[in-house]
Amino acid sequence: MGNLHRGASRRSLPVLLAGACALFSGCGGSSGTAAGPPDTYSVGGTVSGLGTGTQLALLDNGQDALMVSASGAFTFPTRLAAGSRYTVAVQRQPRGFSCAVSNGSGVVGAAPVASVRVACGASVFTVGGVVSGLDGTGLVLANGSTVVAVPANAGSFSLPGSFASGASYDVIVTAHPPGHRCSVTQGSGVVGTANVSNIMVACVPGAESVLHAFPDASADGATPYGTLLRGSDGALYGLTFSGGANGLGTAFRIAADGTETVLHAFGAGSDGANPHGSLLQASDGNFYGVTAFGGDYGHGVVFELTPAGDESVLHSFGSGAGAQDPYGTLLQASDGNFYGTSLHGGAHGLGAVFMIRPDGSELVLHSFGAGNDGQTPAGSLVLGSDGNLYGMSTAGGGFGYGVIFVMTLQGAETVLHSFGSGGDGASPTGTPILASGGSFYALTSAGGSNGKGAAIRFSSDGSETVLVSFGAGNDGASPGGNLLQASDGNFYALASAGGSNGAGAVLQISLAGAESVLYSFGGGADGQAPFGSLIEGPDAALYGMTSGARAGGTAFRID
Repeated sequence: MGNLHRGASRRSLPVLLAGACALFSGCGGSSGTAAGPPDTYSVGGTVSGLGTGTQLALLDNGQDALMVSASGAFTFPTRLAAGSRYTVAVQRQPRGFSCAVSNGSGVVGAAPVASVRVACGASVFTVGGVVSGLDGTGLVLANGSTVVAVPANAGSFSLPGSFASGASYDVIVTAHPPGHRCSVTQGSGVVGTANVSNIMVACVPGAESVLHAFPDASADGATPYGTLLRGSDGALYGLTFSGGANGLGTAFRIAADGTETVLHAFGAGSDGANPHGSLLQASDGNFYGVTAFGGDYGHGVVFELTPAGDESVLHSFGSGAGAQDPYGTLLQASDGNFYGTSLHGGAHGLGAVFMIRPDGSELVLHSFGAGNDGQTPAGSLVLGSDGNLYGMSTAGGGFGYGVIFVMTLQGAETVLHSFGSGGDGASPTGTPILASGGSFYALTSAGGSNGKGAAIRFSSDGSETVLVSFGAGNDGASPGGNLLQASDGNFYALASAGGSNGAGAVLQISLAGAESVLYSFGGGADGQAPFGSLIEGPDAALYGMTSGARAGGTAFRID
């Protein structure tokens, strides 16, 4: 009985104590009221370095979410009881920034938590990619104004510096290795939240194919000195200095399938002879050009040629103080008249700028040779954005090595620059081009720091800069034509000499002056001594001609 009583007492002890507490209103000073809920406190801290307009997503204990849009104090929406744990982490980084949490975990005490620190900074990444097919030096890439010379045999590249998330990039090839052409894929984009490493640069040997080989002596043409013209029908048209039925040059067409047709053989009777320049397809669809010799006075003609090959002489040069021996290409201005230059003639016998009206009548606008004026222009004219004509002469000027001149359509001429001082270019035989950006670019056949020609840039006020001096090592030398600005923004040119075989070369020049040899002619079946200029086809290939030196020459295509 006694043991049973003691067990019962132990089981009823809490009940007895509760009753006693109620009776005497004691037991812990509760004064008869029930205990309230535990106290709760906020959890937060400070964010620093967060960019304006960005969104930082934070989490506490993996479930309490908070979006922060500016630097400063932050507080999570859920309060925690004293003694609870908190763990603050970044749920999602803001675009362009990387944020790190410190003092992010602990136990809530008897006060709000305000010690969490979130430090943010701009995310930076690298931009680069893979290079294939590079077996030498000379590859230069650019991203805007940043230029990267890729080392020989490199399999990858990386742009210098770092890029924030959201920064854009646009990688292009500005110079090719000798004998190669390199292309970029996946070169443009926006940096995300990781390094960019998927830009692909593939280099392949520059492939040249001969479209037509001109025989040395036959009814076909031979020795083309000018530039091909792509006609409105898609065929290629050009002139040869010699060959043809009379041995005094031809006008020809090369069809898309490579078939060549002689449209006209020069030299019969009072016809023109030995065209040195190129054809112009005028607004009426017919072709116009000049010959260096022939005609009524033996000093060349202006001729008209239909696409079917019907030729007629519009004007014979050499009468009185008129122009004589034009070597260039005609320009048709908005007034419908044709403008050009002649190597000789004019009031001083040292060349002229002439205008030929559609009816064949001639007007000499300017005679070269007075004082420090230019002499013997062998190139052509280009129309500037100001409506004036720009050109160059091979001789004359302050140093005797030619000039750059500007002239109004009415004949008022001004010398902008005299070639030949120091390492300047000298003796240009081509024509300036007006490039993107508003500056003029041109080639000189001599001068430069190596004495073998230069690529120059000049503005309408006459300020001139040498971009490239040709002739060092296996570089091209003695360019005789014009620059071509292709669809990739770079310039391309033909050098009549130099290259790895000494037979001439195809050159690429960037706007900044980085130059490389794309192809070296071998002097055999592929031709040699190209004196003209290149054109770009709709297939982005380059087309041109070689004079062939002692052979007949070629029309070629460069991939």
